[in-house]
Amino acid sequence: MEAHTRTTLAPQTWRQSLDERLIDHATGADLDGYVWGVKWQSLYPGGSVITDSPRAEAWRTELGIDFHEVRLTANGHELSLVFSELAVSKLGPDYRPWQPEP
Repeated sequence: MEAHTRTTLAPQTWRQSLDERLIDHATGADLDGYVWGVKWQSLYPGGSVITDSPRAEAWRTELGIDFHEVRLTANGHELSLVFSELAVSKLGPDYRPWQPEP
């Protein structure tokens, strides 16, 4: 029902990360700044359930079904999701959402 995202980078890091070469790992790896084009993010420190979430409670009140909020914090972004149901699949160690170029 809701998805929110915000940066976890400090303003100084953002100022150092405006060079367009940082959108590709091949051209940005040796530059100062955050390399945006890595095609992945480290899920650190990780995910957590927001107990007593005001957002989830508001949806529950409006629709009369249970809602939940989770926060996923990665090395560059924080995602907050409010939902009524969620299916989670365990992926094997060989799973890749993208394939590296040969």
